[in-house]
Amino acid sequence: MTFSSVKTCCFLFLIIGACKKANDPDLEHAKWLLGTWESVAADGSVYESWQESADQVLLGMSYMLDEVDTVVFERMFMKQENGKVFLETQVAGQNENKVVRFMASVLNEHQLSFTNARHDFPKVITYTRINPDSIVAEISGMVQGTQRKHTIAMRRIP
Repeated sequence: MTFSSVKTCCFLFLIIGACKKANDPDLEHAKWLLGTWESVAADGSVYESWQESADQVLLGMSYMLDEVDTVVFERMFMKQENGKVFLETQVAGQNENKVVRFMASVLNEHQLSFTNARHDFPKVITYTRINPDSIVAEISGMVQGTQRKHTIAMRRIP
């Protein structure tokens, strides 16, 4: 093998490695979700709060304020494992309080989308970044043969 062909092979390996790395899901792309978000409805506000843990897991919580109490109804964990990003949700009173895992299908600076085709509902959870202080969360899937979608607009709060 000549020096020129070794150089060409090394160059090709670098390009292939860079392309693969650029396309791999990366939890860094989800960090725009960090902070506290509020959705205002007629019956009160719902909040979703995300923070980063020391072990590079994004921890989320959906809750309502009931006078002086915080009523948590969902806990979420976003983590990277073996080159893939997962969203795990635990909803109070659902799925026997077990964690349900969704795998990232879209993960970029504008949208996060997670899928679990075997889950009853939702099958897809999506966050879309409208601007730095505004997002839309959506859960969707089939329920008894009918497509359902629930959309929640949220704004960042300090």
